[in-house]
Amino acid sequence: MSRREISPADLERLDDIQKMYMKRFEQKNNQRVSKYVHTRWKNRITGGLLGCLVIGVYAYTIRALRQEKMGPEYDQRFSDVAKKESSST
Repeated sequence: MSRREISPADLERLDDIQKMYMKRFEQKNNQRVSKYVHTRWKNRITGGLLGCLVIGVYAYTIRALRQEKMGPEYDQRFSDVAKKESSST
């Protein structure tokens, strides 16, 4: 919602009570806006932290899968050693 300016001629036609209510409304609106600015800032921080968490989990998973590729080689070596031990006994 854009801010609307009142011309000086219109401002002179207003009563003191109307001017007082306008000032109160502007103060309340400024308080509301400052609260939402603070909330929006906290939401951005939370979103950034969650994004970092997702990227970290993704990177960890990719790294773990790369290490798992070596698993079958070790399994084959251990099975060869186990066969040698069983044949010698």
